[in-house]
Amino acid sequence: MNRGGLLNAIFGGYEIAWIQSLESGNPYTFGFAGSPYNYFPGFAGTQRPDVVTTPTLLPNWGNMGGDRFNQANRNPIIDINDFAYPGSALGCPNTIPSTLSTADRQALIDKCSFQIGNSGRNIMTGTRLLWSQVSAQKNWRIHERWGIQLRWDFQNVFHNYNWSNPTLAVNFRDPASFGKITADQRTASIGGQALMNLTLQVTW
Repeated sequence: MNRGGLLNAIFGGYEIAWIQSLESGNPYTFGFAGSPYNYFPGFAGTQRPDVVTTPTLLPNWGNMGGDRFNQANRNPIIDINDFAYPGSALGCPNTIPSTLSTADRQALIDKCSFQIGNSGRNIMTGTRLLWSQVSAQKNWRIHERWGIQLRWDFQNVFHNYNWSNPTLAVNFRDPASFGKITADQRTASIGGQALMNLTLQVTW
């Protein structure tokens, strides 16, 4: 339609662009909270849990469950049972049994306090990023000085949800909070929610 005329003015000369992002997830580093034992303060070193089995994303991690608007009721994307409080190799339980005598309780605390967890830094890869962007624009030239551009931009064409990091603090006093997605990417950021813009620009 490059011969000019009304047909070309309406339908010809469009510029189309497509960007497709396929990325693996961010690395996850785990911490812990709520342990019944004593530890050195945080400035003495990062406090991390023990790894019992290799942590991975659960097979159905994309299924948030029927009540995704309530964090406590969302399905986790990581199993808390992949971890334990530091000292698991010594037989330190995640909770102190209430049936222990005072002496046995103190002996357990003495044995299990100030242990160092074996969970390293960035030991797991998180949720992937799938993001599509498309744009189409057409330029009209009016005499020498004036121009008009009509542009349409559409991000996240296929409405793929891309998530921020989940809660990564292992807390066996509050297991329902672990491994839960807390937010999706914001609209203006890469991986954000679907958004379309239609722009008419006049230049001179």
